[in-house]
Formats: sequence, C-alpha cells, structure tokens
Amino acid sequence: MEGVVCRNTASYTVDNFKENVFKYVRIGHVKTDEHWTRNWKRARLKREGK
Repeated sequence: MEGVVCRNTASYTVDNFKENVFKYVRIGHVKTDEHWTRNWKRARLKREGK
C-alpha cells in the first residue's frame, strides 16, 4: 500500500481543497525531486461527464 488519501465529506470549493483533503504516504514512496503540486490538475469525476 502506498498511502491513504482522505477528504471531508461535506462539499467544498476547489479553492478550499487543501483545507479538506490530506494525503499520508509510506516512507520512501516519493522518488522524484519535483514536487507534485507544480503539475497537479484536478481529475474529472465520472459523474461530471465529458
């Protein structure tokens, strides 16, 4: 298992993402020098359509 991602069950805006989601990963999981937030893009949910 790589880690766990948890989110608040209440609705929130994209601007409040960092206050409502946290990620915990195992030691040694990240192997790159580049931080993931530089290229992060929100994934579309299935129910949002195309």
